[in-house]
Amino acid sequence: MGGNLLAEAFGALEDGGVALSIGWASREPIVIDFEEERMKGVLKRLEPFTVAAPFGLDLAYLIHLLEKGELDPQIGWRGPWERVDEAIDALLGRRVQGKAVLDLILRDPADPISSSRGGPSPLGDGGIGSGRAAKARACPGLSGEHIGDRRSTRTLHRGQRSCPMIGKSSF
Repeated sequence: MGGNLLAEAFGALEDGGVALSIGWASREPIVIDFEEERMKGVLKRLEPFTVAAPFGLDLAYLIHLLEKGELDPQIGWRGPWERVDEAIDALLGRRVQGKAVLDLILRDPADPISSSRGGPSPLGDGGIGSGRAAKARACPGLSGEHIGDRRSTRTLHRGQRSCPMIGKSSF
C-alpha cells in the first residue's frame, strides 16, 4: 500500500505496530504528520521494504530442498496460465488448501529457452521443467536466474550463453 492509504494505516497502528512501505505503485506522495503521531504516545514504526542481497542463493537452497523431498510447498491447486481465472476463483472461494501455482509453458521453438528439454518438475508433471518448458533455477554464480535444466547444454544468464557455476553447483 502507499499514498494516503499508507498514511491512514500508519495512523491506525496500535502500540508496537509496524507499517511496511513496499514500492511506489500509487505514485502518490505520502504525507504523515510525525509530530501528531508522536503526541499520541504510541510506539510504532514505518519501514521501507528493502532487499540487501539478491535471492539467488536462497532460491538455490529451496530448490535443493524440494529436489531432496525435504520441503513440502503445500500446493493445493495447479494448472496452466490459461486457467488463471479458475485459480483466482478457487482461492477467493477458499477451495484451495495451500498455494495455487500457475505453470508458464513457453511454446516458441525458435526460442532456446522454450526448446530446452527438461526433466520432470520437482513439483509434478506438466509444469516448468517438463517437455518443452523452461526451468528457471537460482544461480549462485551471478546471483540471478539460471535458465535451463540439468541436461541442457544451452543456458542463458542475462544475455550470456554460459553459467560460470555449471559443474560447481547442483543444477
